Amino acid sequence: MRDFDGNFEQLAAMMQASWIENREQPLLYSADFLRSMFEQPGSAFALAPALYEGGDLIAFGAAFPRRVHYAGCEFLLALDSFITVAKEHKGKRLGGKIWSEIAARCERQGFDGLITFCVEGDRMNEILPRSSRDSGLRTERIFSVQYLARPVNAAPAAIARHVDADAFIECSEGMP
Repeated sequence: MRDFDGNFEQLAAMMQASWIENREQPLLYSADFLRSMFEQPGSAFALAPALYEGGDLIAFGAAFPRRVHYAGCEFLLALDSFITVAKEHKGKRLGGKIWSEIAARCERQGFDGLITFCVEGDRMNEILPRSSRDSGLRTERIFSVQYLARPVNAAPAAIARHVDADAFIECSEGMP
């Protein structure tokens, strides 16, 4: 396993092909969006383990540092995200290996904890507890969030532009 090489076009293509199989509506992340995540303060490829096979990206995940103040204390937490396994490599426990590697890298770098958000019913809800046990880590389900969202009735042209801020505001003006 090595650090992600920065090929965001390859990452976006792998994610799109893999996530199309999700039970829930798959999310669509562009290469530009994924690249922007690594422009956040503290973000680094050293917190983004990846597996390659013959130059092809087959598994990926990343952690993003967050400082949290709670009960008079400051904690350095990592928010892990984008854990993805290429469609043809699913079922080989690679997602769990990526998550475990993220956890190990965060521990080595002195993080106080790791936050993982999972979509209810998603395969990661099965993988995470098993990977945690296999790694000797304690994992707790802290809380669940249930919500309803109303989609923005955006014009197709706005969607094609990847909905910039002005288009988003314009399209959402009529929402209650």
